[in-house]
Amino acid sequence: MIFPLIEQTLKEGRRVAMCSPRVDVCIELFPRIQKVFPRTSIGLFHGKSEEKYHLTQIAIMTVHQLIRFEHAFDVLIIDEVDSYPLAGNEMLHRAINKAKKTSGMIVYLSATPPKKLIQDVQKEKITLSKLYQRFHGHPLPEPRCHLLFKKIDFWGINPQLRYKLNKMINNKQRFMLFFPQIPIMKSFAKQLEKLYPTLTFVDVSSKDKQRLEKVQLFREQKVQAILTTTILERGVTFKKITVIVLEAQAKEFTKTTLIQIAGRAGRGKDSYDDEVHFYYQYYTDQIRLACAEIKYLNRQAKK
Repeated sequence: MIFPLIEQTLKEGRRVAMCSPRVDVCIELFPRIQKVFPRTSIGLFHGKSEEKYHLTQIAIMTVHQLIRFEHAFDVLIIDEVDSYPLAGNEMLHRAINKAKKTSGMIVYLSATPPKKLIQDVQKEKITLSKLYQRFHGHPLPEPRCHLLFKKIDFWGINPQLRYKLNKMINNKQRFMLFFPQIPIMKSFAKQLEKLYPTLTFVDVSSKDKQRLEKVQLFREQKVQAILTTTILERGVTFKKITVIVLEAQAKEFTKTTLIQIAGRAGRGKDSYDDEVHFYYQYYTDQIRLACAEIKYLNRQAKK
């Protein structure tokens, strides 16, 4: 989606900054941009990086890094603009505008744009472009909803979940399990170890100092599954996976969060039909709205 813009900017000898509020997203973007633009100088800069800042034509960095710049970039591409800690943070938004050259431009990217940006569109302060389809041309995976009559830890692991887990593990299907809270995830992980001793998996959260390394293990297919909180709801790309949300009725799973989580599936042209499953104890408006939004986007793509 953004490659033509970057290519045109580079041809004109101008500088590009690709930014995200999250380190994970920047690390994900770096090798993909390197592969597409192998002859261009590219830098990756974030708080956990050992690489010192140096002049590059493309700079991939967390939004916080922009605080250091003034009128430095011709084009700023801000990914996941609705994500914490950027959403609603005036200081970071000022840093974005300060880092742009006077003649430069800012491009905001989001599958779930915040109200402020929508209002700016309505006031004609900025323009809006909509893409209803991924690059491979296939529809977004639509979540399959499952009502659980007992909690997920019933009999260790709820028999309904056990049935799905058995099927995935036996078929060597890779999968992501999303949880609303760390304690729930940790408790479930202990049950997985007890009931499936041969299953290889990692669990990650915002408090996990080894998060980046664990995500890389899953990316390199060295483990079959990854358990996570909403920290991985966006910005990461894995192919040929099943995405499962447990306790989907929890307050942590807003409509936006559920849409973003569902968006982890079907990202590859050879795995566009990845499955997404929402398991819940009661059906909420957030679940309904998320499913309706995804179906709406698929309908629009057919027009």
